[in-house]
Amino acid sequence: MECVRTWLTKQPSLVSAPVDCTLKSGSVRRWSPLFVASNHLRDLGKVKALVEAGADLNNSDWGTHWPSEDYAINAYFIERGIDVNQPSYLGFHGVGVTGLDSFFLMLNNGLDPNSAWPYNGESLLHVQARHDDDTHLARAHALIQAGSNVNVQALSGLDDEPIMDNEHFVQFGRETPLHFAARLGNIRQVRLLLAHGANPALQTVSRLSDPRQMLDWPMDVAALMWPKKSFQQLVFEPYDGETPLDMAVREGHEHIAQVLRSHRA
Repeated sequence: MECVRTWLTKQPSLVSAPVDCTLKSGSVRRWSPLFVASNHLRDLGKVKALVEAGADLNNSDWGTHWPSEDYAINAYFIERGIDVNQPSYLGFHGVGVTGLDSFFLMLNNGLDPNSAWPYNGESLLHVQARHDDDTHLARAHALIQAGSNVNVQALSGLDDEPIMDNEHFVQFGRETPLHFAARLGNIRQVRLLLAHGANPALQTVSRLSDPRQMLDWPMDVAALMWPKKSFQQLVFEPYDGETPLDMAVREGHEHIAQVLRSHRA
């Protein structure tokens, strides 16, 4: 920590000097000193040294340091006035890169329970519905209690609602968290969502084209942590649509289909 303070005294511009790093996968990530201190080293002393030297708490890049896996670092960031709703270095859903203790800390300090990735409409609740373990169930329940819309729908991928080619789980336009849970076989998430007002009659309106096709992205894009010269959208095609029950049946999740049929009856 003292070395960091000494370097920053000698050359203050180092506090905001990002470096583009090429990973083994070939992808490029943009890392700042504060990102390294908070997420790689998880060193509160070095984080404090950087922040006190002027490191930007609310980074406009999607490669922001927020949040850390370390609760104490996150508590310090919040004490210093960080925007808890800024996107994380893995996209918008920063709750997925830290523990439950930090998640509740964020929720108690202004986390928007209806945050959604702007380029596909996938919400925080969608993200929890991907998995059926205790941690994701706890997050889902807490988000619902905080006011998350259980019937939020992803973008359609049609017309003026394009979906960006990116790492996500939206395969059908207008999917709800219940669609996610039913399609992926997560019965506890299905029961939780139904118990809190999820509508099993909502239908999708489109699906990914088969074979997969892409077009140039038609809109402006906020800065992402992986520098790219161009972005593409996935091509979706309209179809008759499916309810969560339809998806459960198609995927062979009969135990989930039975729960959905019973709820409908």
